[in-house]
Amino acid sequence: MLFYIPLVGTLWACAKETEKTSPDKQEITAKLDSLMKEGIEARENNQFKKAIQLHQEELKVAKLADDSISIVAALNHIATNYRRLGLLDEAARYHYEALMLTIKQEDQANPLVRKNRVRSLNGLGNIYLTVGDLHQADSVLRMALAGEKALDSKLGQAINLANLGNIKEQIGETDSAWIYYRYSLAMNRQAKSKLGEALCFSHFARLHEQQGNIKEAIAELEHSISIMAGSPDDWHKLDATLNLARLHAKQGKRQEAKTLLAQAKETAERIHSLAHRSQVYQQYYELYEQEGNATAALDNYRRSVELKDSLLSSKQSADIQNMRIELERQRQQGKLDQANERYYDEHQAHVITTTVLLCSTVVGICIILALSYTIHERNKTQRIIKEVNNKRKDFFANIALDPAEMKTDIILSEQDRQFIGRFVDVVYSQMSKGKTDVESVAEQMQLNRAQLNRRILAITGQNTLSYITQIRISKAKRLLRADLTSPVGDIANKCGFDDLAYFSRLFKQQTGMTPSQYRKMV
Repeated sequence: MLFYIPLVGTLWACAKETEKTSPDKQEITAKLDSLMKEGIEARENNQFKKAIQLHQEELKVAKLADDSISIVAALNHIATNYRRLGLLDEAARYHYEALMLTIKQEDQANPLVRKNRVRSLNGLGNIYLTVGDLHQADSVLRMALAGEKALDSKLGQAINLANLGNIKEQIGETDSAWIYYRYSLAMNRQAKSKLGEALCFSHFARLHEQQGNIKEAIAELEHSISIMAGSPDDWHKLDATLNLARLHAKQGKRQEAKTLLAQAKETAERIHSLAHRSQVYQQYYELYEQEGNATAALDNYRRSVELKDSLLSSKQSADIQNMRIELERQRQQGKLDQANERYYDEHQAHVITTTVLLCSTVVGICIILALSYTIHERNKTQRIIKEVNNKRKDFFANIALDPAEMKTDIILSEQDRQFIGRFVDVVYSQMSKGKTDVESVAEQMQLNRAQLNRRILAITGQNTLSYITQIRISKAKRLLRADLTSPVGDIANKCGFDDLAYFSRLFKQQTGMTPSQYRKMV
């Protein structure tokens, strides 16, 4: 890569010297403005691939014009598109590059430079928030909020206040979350942002639900959806629709929930949102489980898990790499095309042809080397992740039996170890009462369902229902080994299973054999 950079620099310098006329500044400004608006419109209509292509073209024009402010703006637009697609590593790379450029720019007093900087900070803060790094998210978002206040941007303040409210909500500071969300609503109304206003009512709904006010939560969500009715932003409407469906199901209104889920499924498939499709199937699974339709429940659970896994699959990694290569190829091709045109105007076709061929060869070699290295590192990382996940899975399969006797190289904080021990005790206690559903366990843990799910997933890498099932099956295995005479049905009842056939099916899924076969092995 080092020998390629001077070569491109030389080519660019030659092109500058031979250039007779430069593009009209007004024409460039108009082109940048047009590409920016078309890209934003494509993103708002969920056409993310088109949006990325338009903003990449915007970045190319800005670089050719050596317009640093427009370069940073284009980088932030590209990063936002990647965030919507869920490709957080790409988004972080572009936001960070934009932030570094704003720090290096000389005119720090320029409002456009300052605005680009807070947009970069806001984007990075959202990424930290998405991956659960709440401490870092809080720090970055507060810097962004301070920048928006200095610029007197009502909409910018509204966005960052809502994000800070989300952090407060996640750490359980509900009163503070209410304050931040209400402040965000006021700012959105001053900015006349209907989408921002609608999102605030969705935030209110979550807080109402946490406080047990389900009717109020439903009313807030319905109000949020009504505000977004005329908006093309299906992405945000999906979140509100799925939450409303979940609350209807919680109240036993299964038909209303299924109607909303059917709408959400069609929208999620149309805008190619894997995350939302996974949520749709997860809610279908919970509905069918409540109805006692085991076949439909298991089918939807399988689909939900497959979609969740696909979000971090090797296929997605390959897609990311392919997109990187394609974008790099487009950037390099644009440079070569520009060089060809300028040298052609100076009647130096032979010199340019030689230079272009050399550049193409160097670029090709660099891309191949970079791709090979990146794929190697990705594969290495995925192997490490897989090994860690396998160890974690084995660890928490055994900790369900006796946390005190576990010896493992999995490192847990004392707080997490105590939490898991308490969780196992609660599940064992609930088995005797026949109440091993997530809601009942969460209530005994003095947490809401969402908080429990986040904590269990963060510690064990599993969802709460799966880990409860693992604990119940682990207890069944211990009882089958200890008591060789009691009927299997009695063992199932002691583990909270009323249906012997369902117990046998789950036991075989976990162990590869029926309870009777397992007892014979002992």
